[in-house]
Amino acid sequence: RSFAGEASIVAGRVLELANDPEGCRQVQRALEAALDDESRERIALELKGNVAEAARSPYANFVIQKCVTTLPPHAFSFIFEELMAEQVLTFAKHKFACRVLQRLMEQGVRPQVDRLLEALLGHVVELSRHPYGNYVVQHMLAQGSPEQRASVTEAVTAEAAALCRDTFGSNVVR
Repeated sequence: RSFAGEASIVAGRVLELANDPEGCRQVQRALEAALDDESRERIALELKGNVAEAARSPYANFVIQKCVTTLPPHAFSFIFEELMAEQVLTFAKHKFACRVLQRLMEQGVRPQVDRLLEALLGHVVELSRHPYGNYVVQHMLAQGSPEQRASVTEAVTAEAAALCRDTFGSNVVR
């Protein structure tokens, strides 16, 4: 199907479709098939005001991730801002939202990534022991600035013995 076809199917229904098992795939296809960033941005902006809810959704989180991976950082800044407006630690510990934070760390511009990591740096050990948070810490090590990586390493090293024995913490220590 052409982009025009995909776009017309999802237009005005992105939030509704994003929360549906098949609909979320339609929206992702429309984002991939879009002819330009402006078209992708029109689709993404239908999620504005609902990003926190979408990030926690078993289906819509994939749409949010696709927005982050297909749009330039300035176009997905509303996603970043809506997540940062809430307690970002809760997203880092959420089964689905943690993936959105990981994509933001990979795709965001340095000031965005820095703000996100700074908000999480005080919680490194707690996140390391968490079933989903440990993946966020691993991304902090991969995507952080040298100073941020040093802070993460310092926090992990201080608790290395305990983290090595922890089911999830051991993933970070490795």
